[in-house]
Amino acid sequence: MKEKCKIEEQSYCFAIFKMPFMHRLTQSMAENTYYRSRGKNIVKVKIDTNNSRTLKQQQQRAKMRTLIPLCKALNTPIHAGFPERSTDFSAWNAFVSLNVGHVSVTEDLEATVDYENLLVAEGSLEMLEDITVTADAEMHSLLFSHAAEDYGYGSEPTDVLHAVVLEKGLMRSRMFTLNTRSESEPVSVEIPEKWDMENLEVYVFFLSEDGRKASDSRHVTLA
Repeated sequence: MKEKCKIEEQSYCFAIFKMPFMHRLTQSMAENTYYRSRGKNIVKVKIDTNNSRTLKQQQQRAKMRTLIPLCKALNTPIHAGFPERSTDFSAWNAFVSLNVGHVSVTEDLEATVDYENLLVAEGSLEMLEDITVTADAEMHSLLFSHAAEDYGYGSEPTDVLHAVVLEKGLMRSRMFTLNTRSESEPVSVEIPEKWDMENLEVYVFFLSEDGRKASDSRHVTLA
């Protein structure tokens, strides 16, 4: 599934409205366009110009320009990692909303991503207390290990642990299925040969067996 997000000079403002006599209205009136989406009435208001001239406005746009390539690079894990999001949100919307605060922009409009606090998944499941990831540069692999956990509210023995490995220079990622919450056997994954092992960011999160629930992701430092 692909999603596109464009920054255009002509922009729009969206609103949901509830007006009984307009519930079937799907046409344009003046600068407004009315239509139905997911059972809701939406009005889209055209804004002729986008005056992003202040420093704060330019910095916000720089954040979005930084997050969009991350959405593309992390497309597969993002679509898996937000199953509990609002139906009004796409997976990319959920990712951007959570992470816009983890991008900082200087007055020279240079953007920096706080990869350690980036979230590639969010949900109600409990995350692991401890997990270690060991890099093997010679074998070009990562070894994931964790102890078997007790179960309780927000956790089931069948919850499946997943790993997301992002190569920051190439802006490519791979998502790996590891093991379940009840298993403690270490799992090794191979990293593509062209990827720089010094340029990796690693995240882990749980998905329920049916994929309908997730945990918040956790950034893991390589040992």
